[in-house]
Amino acid sequence: MLDPKTNEWFIKNNLTPPTHQAHLRDDEIESHMERLLPNKWRLEGNLLIGDTKFGPVANFIPTNYICRGTGDDGLPILEKLVL
Repeated sequence: MLDPKTNEWFIKNNLTPPTHQAHLRDDEIESHMERLLPNKWRLEGNLLIGDTKFGPVANFIPTNYICRGTGDDGLPILEKLVL
């Protein structure tokens, strides 16, 4: 959908606004999607970094947690530190 200002430009110039044409149906898109699972995790300070085949993904975690490795499901194994 065009924003109102752009749509006004098309109307003012007596032109037809462009229409959206999907290249694939939603079910076709989902069948081609692949879940992005990191194959290993590491902790740098409080930055949790996972390496994937498309590149790294990162997220900040609280400083009272440490990463103990990667589980079979591809998720990090986090352990809370109790002082």
